[in-house]
Amino acid sequence: FIGYLKHPYISFYSGRGCKSRCTFCLWPQTVGGHTYRTRSVAHVIEEIKYCLKEFPQTKEFFFDDDTFTDDLPRAEAIARELGKLGVTWSCNAKANVPRKTLEILKANGLRLLLVEDEAALRLGDWYPRWEPHMAHGYGYPLFNFYAPLGSYLLVALHQLGLIYPLALNLLLAMCVLAAGLGAFAAAREWYGTWAGVAAGVVYGSAPYLAFNVLLRGALAEALALVWPPLIMLCMERALRHSSRRWAVLCALCVAALVCSHNVTALTAMPLVLAVTALRAWQ
Repeated sequence: FIGYLKHPYISFYSGRGCKSRCTFCLWPQTVGGHTYRTRSVAHVIEEIKYCLKEFPQTKEFFFDDDTFTDDLPRAEAIARELGKLGVTWSCNAKANVPRKTLEILKANGLRLLLVEDEAALRLGDWYPRWEPHMAHGYGYPLFNFYAPLGSYLLVALHQLGLIYPLALNLLLAMCVLAAGLGAFAAAREWYGTWAGVAAGVVYGSAPYLAFNVLLRGALAEALALVWPPLIMLCMERALRHSSRRWAVLCALCVAALVCSHNVTALTAMPLVLAVTALRAWQ
């Protein structure tokens, strides 16, 4: 039973696997793999026609592929054929689907793309841990793995009128810029302007950051990489000037890191604490 679909519905797969490497998702790592292996458009439509003939009471079709939109031209081709049949359908997707593709899918019967964090916020769950609509409607503890700060920002931009793909791309670009500027400011504090420029360029173009932004669309990890340079900058100024204001800002940056991506916080904080201890000793 999936509560957000129209009943009765038919759920089936048009392909196996997912190209994404989201750290919270177990399916590609344990079942489908990271290659999206698909059935032909004609074969999928043939099955839809069979279902319409044998189960005429069906009100919705749900594509349960891990990420139906991993192959955009194929998704658009299937949507156009579904539009000719006049069926209502939904699918799994990521938030970075281009607007042009969304328009094609919507015009050809797509009813639902569920963005989980917005659904939780609308239910009044301001710090969500459990997402009730995932895992075939059984729910999934998504935010035990993914802290929600990036999702808050994404939902906020969406509420201001931006569609999700544009909001996501804007936030990812801001993360790259903020990470580079933070590294510049921290390195300049210790070693001067040119060292800051070098640090900003290297950190802002780091392979892991680029991988998260360009290939994974991983907002949580990209946002988390903004905070470590800012933490060390605030820590340095708090120690150097015995400033409570900078100490408070340092604490806020630590909180933002934890709320952005808890795994990054666990790996980054030992380094931050080691640098803090060294600077305090000096």
